[in-house]
Amino acid sequence: MREGDVFIFNCSLQHDIIVENKEIYKKKAKQEERNTTMDDSQVYSKEARCGFTSWPHCLQVTFASLLVLCIFCIYVLYPSNSLLNLQDDFKQITLSSPSLSLSSSSSSLSPMIRSKEVCRPTPLRYDGKLNVEFSSPEFSQLEALYPEVNNGGSFYPQDCTPPDDVAVIIPYRDRDLHLRTFLLNIHSFLMRQKLHYQIFVVEQVANQTFNRGKLMNVGYVEAQRLFNWSCLVFHDVDLLPENDLNPYWCVDTPRHLSAAVDKFQYKLPYQTIFGGVSALTAAQFEMINGFSNNFWGWGGEDDDMYSRVLLGRFSVHRHPGKYARYKMIKHQQESMNNANACRFNLLKFTNMLWRRSGLSNLNYRLLNISVNRLYTKMTVDLYEEQSRREIRGFFSKCLSWKAGNTK
Repeated sequence: MREGDVFIFNCSLQHDIIVENKEIYKKKAKQEERNTTMDDSQVYSKEARCGFTSWPHCLQVTFASLLVLCIFCIYVLYPSNSLLNLQDDFKQITLSSPSLSLSSSSSSLSPMIRSKEVCRPTPLRYDGKLNVEFSSPEFSQLEALYPEVNNGGSFYPQDCTPPDDVAVIIPYRDRDLHLRTFLLNIHSFLMRQKLHYQIFVVEQVANQTFNRGKLMNVGYVEAQRLFNWSCLVFHDVDLLPENDLNPYWCVDTPRHLSAAVDKFQYKLPYQTIFGGVSALTAAQFEMINGFSNNFWGWGGEDDDMYSRVLLGRFSVHRHPGKYARYKMIKHQQESMNNANACRFNLLKFTNMLWRRSGLSNLNYRLLNISVNRLYTKMTVDLYEEQSRREIRGFFSKCLSWKAGNTK
């Protein structure tokens, strides 16, 4: 082979090698491009599913989200139930505190785990009729009958949440036998209704004319010092309920409970009566300024109260007579509770007096609080002479104003 031919051959060989190398390089480049495209698509699919740049990061975020959700459930759900239990336990402990003149025994404390269902009344029979007892057992016998009742006459159901916190306020003087008969009947009645309640007996000193309305006002004020009662039942000591389907809790309107009394042949004597037994919320009672303080002697304060309810823009609710039935304990009229001769004149001025006479101008002196096993008794001086002077002063001004307007 000639030298020129060798040179041409070498050049051709080098050219072929270069071309071959280029082809190999192109193939490698295409393969790398395909690999790169596949990796990008895989990463993109991961990002689309997770929203982040890598699977480890996605797992971390998922774990963190679950942890936050668990913390939220523990914080919102568990403490709320615990708080309800603690609130009920605190209420029961408060009621059992010796400083409130109630039972301090550990047996009165509610268990830490209790049913949260609202209590349902448990009548003796399906129609709620009761056998009223007119006997007057000794207080020691009464106490043995009701071991569930705490000192001071308070009761709190242990197996459910009571529908209301009820203060039963009784105006009282020299009615020992009536009080024992009343306690014999009322505690079993109220416990069957599964109420949280306490009995307050408000006694007026003996040398004053009886003032039922003012005693009710005093009972309300003093009872609220011991506990924030949401419902007030004002109850004459000589009336005994015959049907425990007559509920002793409050509703959105004032309630006249004793609509059918045996003394009146179980009929309503007249439409505007509001005496005997009535139930009002604390808010309702304050809005109408409580009872009038001006009715010294028997009669008038209940009719005045009916007018106050209407003036406060409420209506009066009454249950049907078959439920609102009461028996009255027979008794003689007290010498210091004769009929109020001025009651009809006072009733004429209810529109003018209802904001001035009541809780707003209540004056009295608390002489004693006696914590008995089945009731709390308050003895008070109602300042009769001072109150009567205020009434006379108002009427002198009122009558002179009327005389001036008639000229």
